[in-house]
Amino acid sequence: MSDTCNFTHLNTSGAAFTWSNGWRSRGRTERRLDRSLCDISWFDSWPHSNCIALPKVVSDHNPLIFSGSRVLRNGHRPFRFQSMWVQHPSFRETITHCWRNTVVYGCPMFIILQKLKALKTCLRQWNFSVFGDVHNRVANARHNLSMIQQRISTEGINNDLFEEEIVAKTTVMESLQMQEAFWKDRARVKWLTKGDRNSSFFHAYARIKSSSSHISCIFDGKNLLTDPLAIESHIVNFYQTLFGSSFTPSGIDEVCEVIQPMVTDSENDLLSALPTNEEIKEAVFSLSASSAPGPDGFPENVSMCLTKKLVVAIWESKLI
Repeated sequence: MSDTCNFTHLNTSGAAFTWSNGWRSRGRTERRLDRSLCDISWFDSWPHSNCIALPKVVSDHNPLIFSGSRVLRNGHRPFRFQSMWVQHPSFRETITHCWRNTVVYGCPMFIILQKLKALKTCLRQWNFSVFGDVHNRVANARHNLSMIQQRISTEGINNDLFEEEIVAKTTVMESLQMQEAFWKDRARVKWLTKGDRNSSFFHAYARIKSSSSHISCIFDGKNLLTDPLAIESHIVNFYQTLFGSSFTPSGIDEVCEVIQPMVTDSENDLLSALPTNEEIKEAVFSLSASSAPGPDGFPENVSMCLTKKLVVAIWESKLI
């Protein structure tokens, strides 16, 4: 029924199963019977919608609490690499110019990190001046084509207008390709092949992904937190406690004496050896270009944004 009505399941946190028969023996059964459903247009009004399954107390079903917010994300917008940039003829030149003209002093790793940080600023500015708003670009291109075609219908045969129509059609197609790449990056869908334009699908999928990645409520064990600052504070405190606690394991030497070595000396030397430059280069360039970006917003496959010549020069410390 949900597929027939084009419903999608809201992201649900908390209990994995929402119903139990309550048995305390082998016949115990747990199922996820309760769900929150909505259609794609729901996310237009409530982009950050999710659901939390609370513990069951009286009923054999877990109560579900819906949480929705129309408030957009506050604060600094993170950098996101756009795959559509790669198709632009001035992209590689912009990358090389920024990298060569950014002067940083320090150890090699510090220099690379600072240059990548400067590269983000360069790409933001370049994207704004070259692409601007992709969606407005599509709307303007279609409007321009419509006006030209109306003039052709009104004025009749006009070779100049025919040439303008060809250029306008090309602009519309290029703009649509940019928009499709934009939404595909947001949706992170890899299994669709090239062919029919899938912009509407990518758009819908991206909105679902955005809703799933947004935390509008969280259960801290006692209370349901909905305030963004309270949620942020709880998450920070949780991981500070988790990774900040000191724990010294005991009995490691006794355990190691019992476990017999399974790795030979030659295998250990192979596993401990540092990879060669060629092995690292081959591994990096073999990464999928459509894989999710790293924490810094850049793609894992550096060949997407850097030429192989520039990567080799960086590796040999010529441009660091």
